[in-house]
Amino acid sequence: MSKMKKWQIAKYQTNSGNPLIDALPLLITGDQLMEMEYTPEVTEEERNLAAEERIQRLQRTREMFLVRPEMKRVGTKLDMLIRQAYLGRNPMNEEQADLGETAQSFLFSGVYGIGKRTLIRHLCDLYPEVICHQCYQGKIFHALQIPILRVCIPMDGGVAALCQKMVDQMVQMTGTDTVEGRGSARKENGYDTLIRLIQEYHVGCVIVEQMDFTDFSGKDQEKILRFLQGMQRETNVSILIVCSESSADSLFVNSERSMAFTSANDLKYLPYEQGEEWDRFVDTLWGMQWVKNPVEKTVEMMETLYQWSRGITEVVIRAWIAVQEETLSHERERWDIHDMNRACREALRNIQPYLSEIDAIHPQDLESALDGVHL
Repeated sequence: MSKMKKWQIAKYQTNSGNPLIDALPLLITGDQLMEMEYTPEVTEEERNLAAEERIQRLQRTREMFLVRPEMKRVGTKLDMLIRQAYLGRNPMNEEQADLGETAQSFLFSGVYGIGKRTLIRHLCDLYPEVICHQCYQGKIFHALQIPILRVCIPMDGGVAALCQKMVDQMVQMTGTDTVEGRGSARKENGYDTLIRLIQEYHVGCVIVEQMDFTDFSGKDQEKILRFLQGMQRETNVSILIVCSESSADSLFVNSERSMAFTSANDLKYLPYEQGEEWDRFVDTLWGMQWVKNPVEKTVEMMETLYQWSRGITEVVIRAWIAVQEETLSHERERWDIHDMNRACREALRNIQPYLSEIDAIHPQDLESALDGVHL
């Protein structure tokens, strides 16, 4: 898997006159995405390990990462957000700073468990965490640049906690102490410190990840949206919010809440559909069996897995781990379709509270699905 170094001395790829843009990696390509793939395989030697050890290694299944065609569109959009933010922020040309706001904001939404945050994490790995500038076009230019600042909405959903999280993240990434030793900093409140650091470290895009227990319908989330809007207005930083579909929809009930988002569906991530992508996903999983007597894949098995999961990755992975863990725990070395049904049923039941949006994509009744699948 290709992963950019955390710190990187600026290597200017283009010659636009703006070091913040020129130091960014070249646009994401399909080849770069393919290099991110990771499909851990299980060897015969590993299948002969003790059951307890194999159960522990089962979790490697979660490390699997397959590239889907729509991922390139998401990567291209993220790259555009970073570059757009720097169009009006050229430290080498003060006049160009008057171009006005060029940063943009988007939502990246989808149902729980389809890998939104996993994809974003892998895309972020294609960029250095911090770019260190020393000299640009023959002129001394000392600066640190953070192309992407990625944070999660804190558990309490408060603005103050989110603000502090972002400050702490920048301090950790740069390895610098931004408060001690600066008299002016002691007079700042948390928001002022945040704004100063975003400007000082030339942050391009802030990615705010919504956790599964938060939404954008309450007053606290309303404050967070206003906070992000103010932050964007003062710093011209781009913003990408990663959230559930229901949260994305709630943003557009009131036009005043939508900030600068162009559409809730601009970056909408969908579960697998039955077809070549789904077949490839299942084929990869089937090669990751930890039982000594691997089960042969059948059409009936694949149909069962899809009916339970609706193509949602988290359901499939949970069921895949559970069916083998149950088999190994009972000192058996082979499972069957009935074991798969039980594992799928339990996996779906465990994440049901997060799947309020599922019927918007799949009309099947989720409650009746828990009573069994008719093959």
